Amino acid sequence: MTTTAGAYEQLRADILDGRHPAGTRLAPGELAAGLGCPPAHVGEALALLAADGLVDGGDGDPRVVVWSREDLREVFRLRAVLEGFAASLAAEAMKTADILALHELADTMEELAGDGGPREELARLDLAFHHLVLVGSGSRRLPGTHDHVLVTPLHHRVFRAYSPVQLAQALAHHREVARAIELRAPDWADAAMRSHVLSGLHILLSHDPY
Repeated sequence: MTTTAGAYEQLRADILDGRHPAGTRLAPGELAAGLGCPPAHVGEALALLAADGLVDGGDGDPRVVVWSREDLREVFRLRAVLEGFAASLAAEAMKTADILALHELADTMEELAGDGGPREELARLDLAFHHLVLVGSGSRRLPGTHDHVLVTPLHHRVFRAYSPVQLAQALAHHREVARAIELRAPDWADAAMRSHVLSGLHILLSHDPY
């Protein structure tokens, strides 16, 4: 019998893979029958998915969250401003050890991509790269402000949308950001990070039917 954790993982994967498209009604009874678990477990899983931002559970009628093109533009443009600013500050303040860690993350991601590694793991490492830049900025406010803007499911969806060529370009952006920070070039770091974030927006808009 599938547990709550198992139902959560399966439904999360189904949503991120597009098997439950945006706007799809998620009837607990039907899902429970397909997953082989009690409806209560599905209800608990849907509550967790709502906390993740994947499900809208309003009015007792859970559905996969719908993101309009305007929503996507707003979120990614805000990210570009915040993360670009963070990168510019990091170019002035980041410690040498953390700069080396940025390069190591870039190495790991390129190796994983070259081996055909899972996109979910690449997305996790990418989040670690961006978080390191935010922390390395030395700002006490930026990381928390960014957490209110970042939508993790959209971040993972971008990685699933990348073609192999687009993935290689995204990883090259990491190299450029890390290099700009290493050379203490704040304007370059800002521009490189903004380009990286906004390229993800346009790939997502061209890939998904918003």
